[in-house]
Amino acid sequence: AGDVSFQALGQMGNIWDEREARAVLQRAREATSASVTSQRHWLSSYRRPRPLNTVEMLKMASQVLGLGPDDALHVAESLYLKGILSYPRTETDRYPENFDLEETVRCMASPSLPWAQFAQQLATSGLTAPREDGHDVGDHPPITPVKSATSSQCGSEAGWALYEEVCRHFLATVSPDATVREAELQLQLGDVGFTASSGRITSFGWARVARVQLQDTGAVDLSGGFNQG
Repeated sequence: AGDVSFQALGQMGNIWDEREARAVLQRAREATSASVTSQRHWLSSYRRPRPLNTVEMLKMASQVLGLGPDDALHVAESLYLKGILSYPRTETDRYPENFDLEETVRCMASPSLPWAQFAQQLATSGLTAPREDGHDVGDHPPITPVKSATSSQCGSEAGWALYEEVCRHFLATVSPDATVREAELQLQLGDVGFTASSGRITSFGWARVARVQLQDTGAVDLSGGFNQG
């Protein structure tokens, strides 16, 4: 691997005996060079989220906003009564075929909304089809924004915060997947085998509007390829 430095894991797995571990480490240290025995590169993705049902909304409200389930439902129902959100009690996480995704995106493109640029980009470039692996249980559609609203219309700080998360989640459901360029190397130091891997985000996709932090993995990008042998 030349002068490139990166971490690799031993292929023998965890060694619980200290004497054995020291012996393996010593053999690896005595090797004068490392050889690459195999390598592979591929693209993977972080899939866009499914449409929002009540259970996922409550999880989101807890993790992102610090709201308990009772408070979150109270806020969501208040927004529903104001005509800002759709009905917040639903098990369905799949949009019905007649749901007007484009019109809802256009509502989210109102210049006064902090996430308007993402909606505008989608309206220009085209929507990604929502995931179809959710379930329509026949009760109510997924939770979505109904209209563009201001913080004062939402009635409270919590109301605006929940509205924002629902809006961003909706836009994420019709945004492209995030993509990752991944690589894995199989290495040999003497008679000791190691595996090293890396991942580099090539497109953040839906994660930008959803404000989800995606991280590269591995200190060195291994996808450039190494000479084998």
